[in-house]
Amino acid sequence: MGASGAGKTTLLNILNFRDKSNLIIESDIRVNGRPVNLKKISEYSGYVKQNDIFIGTMTVKEWLTFQAFLRMGDDYTGQEKYDRVDEVIRQCNLMKAEDSYIGLGDALKGISGGEKRRLAFATEIITNPPLLFCDEPTSGLDAYMAIGLVEVMAEQARLGKTIICTIHQPSTQIYEKFNVLCLLSEGQVAYLGPRDVAPQYFSSIGYNCPRNYNPADYFISILSIPSVYREEGLIRSQRICETFKQSNYQANILQSINMLHTNYNLENEDYEDEPSGYKSSYIEQFKWLIWRNFITDIRTPISSKILLIQVLFIGVFFGLIYLNLKLDEKGVLNTTGLLFVTMMNVGFIFLFPILNVFIGEISVFYRDYRDRLYSPFIYYISKQIAEFPKYFLMSFILITIIYWMANVRNDAGVYFSILFTFILMIQCSMSFAYLISVATGSIELSTAIAGPILIPLILFAGYFLNNDSTRAYFVWIKYISWFYYTFEILMIELWTSYDSIPCSNPFNNVTTTNGTVLCKNARCYANGDAVLDQYAVKKNLLWLDIFLLFFLAIFMRALGYLLLKLRLRKN
Repeated sequence: MGASGAGKTTLLNILNFRDKSNLIIESDIRVNGRPVNLKKISEYSGYVKQNDIFIGTMTVKEWLTFQAFLRMGDDYTGQEKYDRVDEVIRQCNLMKAEDSYIGLGDALKGISGGEKRRLAFATEIITNPPLLFCDEPTSGLDAYMAIGLVEVMAEQARLGKTIICTIHQPSTQIYEKFNVLCLLSEGQVAYLGPRDVAPQYFSSIGYNCPRNYNPADYFISILSIPSVYREEGLIRSQRICETFKQSNYQANILQSINMLHTNYNLENEDYEDEPSGYKSSYIEQFKWLIWRNFITDIRTPISSKILLIQVLFIGVFFGLIYLNLKLDEKGVLNTTGLLFVTMMNVGFIFLFPILNVFIGEISVFYRDYRDRLYSPFIYYISKQIAEFPKYFLMSFILITIIYWMANVRNDAGVYFSILFTFILMIQCSMSFAYLISVATGSIELSTAIAGPILIPLILFAGYFLNNDSTRAYFVWIKYISWFYYTFEILMIELWTSYDSIPCSNPFNNVTTTNGTVLCKNARCYANGDAVLDQYAVKKNLLWLDIFLLFFLAIFMRALGYLLLKLRLRKN
């Protein structure tokens, strides 16, 4: 315990080897006299953080089942893991909530704040660790919920666990549940010993807790440093801490610690600094991550329902605008415009949902990685594989509606080739979304920069600006634009096999040497090759364009994964 800024969370983080990038640690950390590092402390303990981090679309039981199968490892059978989930649900009094969604705020109603805290506690005890750290677990809870949570913790302590808990001004009822009290002030120990002896100790040094007064409130009041009387508070706090250092309580603690150190043989100890390997196999990780991604995707209201509405609206709207296109000199412009505007919209509507979902889960991913639940590579790949069916289905619906309503071409081969091209382009857009979401780590920032990056890529795709007219110093932009390769592929697939294109006034047609047909009040094309020439599209680049689309999709995803690894090292 201690006032705000006393160092409670910092101490807890040091003991867990967490968030210590700005700290200089001069001591070692031992459990029963045995030196530990990140690898060992992770094996011995669990850590309930102050902020609840969950996948809100999962139920309580689904969440704990996922945690059990990846945390408990291959030493336990599947049935033993299911049994452990049921046992933890009973211990944490979550029976009534086990089939309820965890919740996404207003978007998806879920369990209460107290139940979320108990679920966070249940998550950490699923492997039955002997040591548990809890960072202000009662913060934000009302008195009834806070007492319920502390009773769960007390029951675990009775079962043999050591629970180290930071807590801020607990009620008397909660305070009396604890056995040992450590008081901190300005990063120093003001008292460490039995909780029920603390009033007697402070009375012996001149600080008498009033009768019928909450001891916790009294200790905080004498150790706090108010801004108005800061110097006086610092002097009092320093005096209390120095007094404890000279007390028999401190001497007894040091003596017991030295006995542990003496009894433990420090020779021939060699621990690696890196975390230990994963407790479950890569196949097990992949299976459960795919399962989690599927159910999360299905239950996320915005991710699926709004995207489907967008797809149906755009498909029908474009289909009605370009309904039953005719193949003549005007149809060339209309059909080419339809291909481009469809490509542009598809590139946008399939990109932004990825930003929202991926970044929304990034805090869960960081926590799971710290707990060694799964490999970052398995997470990254499973996320994309799980999302592919949805985006494939959405693109199939969109392209099918537009293609046949507009009567782009009554040819199944052309339809499937165009559909394949759009699916490939969507993969590039998704890869770009993964890349910028990992690079920024923020929905607001990634959304803000996506537009300015996409606009030049679309501008140099070959429709608004002819490829032969591009300035030399801007040529490089089109070569990194998946819109450029997609548009070129679509044009080749659509126009290559047209041997002739009718003109609206055939009696005044004049064919020039370059294949252009001059018509009254119109510009016509003799065949599909003439259309490709007009847009500076080269047929012989078809397979290269397809290869480069594949390459861009893979390259951006690989780059996104490398950035993800860099973020993990930084964090």
